[in-house]
Amino acid sequence: MNQHGVVEKSGVKGYLLIETILALAVIGFSLMGLTLLFTTGLGSSLHASLYTQALYLAEGELEETLLKPASDWVSDTTYSKEIGKSEYQVRLKTQPSDISKTLYVFQIEVQWKESDGFHRVQLMTEGRGQP
Repeated sequence: MNQHGVVEKSGVKGYLLIETILALAVIGFSLMGLTLLFTTGLGSSLHASLYTQALYLAEGELEETLLKPASDWVSDTTYSKEIGKSEYQVRLKTQPSDISKTLYVFQIEVQWKESDGFHRVQLMTEGRGQP
């Protein structure tokens, strides 16, 4: 026993219980951080995938509309489309341009819901057609 009342054993090798608990706590916090990083990355990847699908949907709808004769164009239409497990709301607006009687303005908006709220992609272009 030393002057502070602590028993000293010489030649004892190994780890104390407190050292083991601290090591496990450090490893646990590190794993929690990695898990958070991983789930955040997955969420960002999902958002990018849904955004890309919405953009392809909008571009495809615009292309289909521009291939139709002008007499088949609808001034304002809204519908839902499901791709995989996601549902998209599509709105297409067609209106004559102020510049020319044969020039039309096409505006398409695709909206979808994610866990953090609604997101939207909006495209606009001009095209020619016969009224």
